Amino acid sequence: MSQDQFLSMKEFAQNFIKMMGWYEDSDVHGVFIVGSVSAGCNDSRSDLDIVVLVDVPASDEVRLSNYQFMGCQRAMVGFFQKDASQINSNVAVIDKIWLNKLQIDISYCTENEIAV
Repeated sequence: MSQDQFLSMKEFAQNFIKMMGWYEDSDVHGVFIVGSVSAGCNDSRSDLDIVVLVDVPASDEVRLSNYQFMGCQRAMVGFFQKDASQINSNVAVIDKIWLNKLQIDISYCTENEIAV
């Protein structure tokens, strides 16, 4: 991976976070870029992994509306839910969206879930 690829993905992530309005949203206590992008080892096949720290995630409908406003044409809102019977998790909900052909996995977590 080149330094340019890393900086391009990092810049995209920062712009995405800003455009989602999470910097100004009083319900959002923090946003973390995780995975290969944060480790600086992303490549052309990498997705973008974001963790959003909230008390309670917005409803599926609100999240979907926000993604569509950003230009997202494909979304799997509620791809994973904490109360899924198949697996225990420390994540409230995970959404998978695609924006400009980039897959973005957004995990919404509470402070207690992040502490795990």
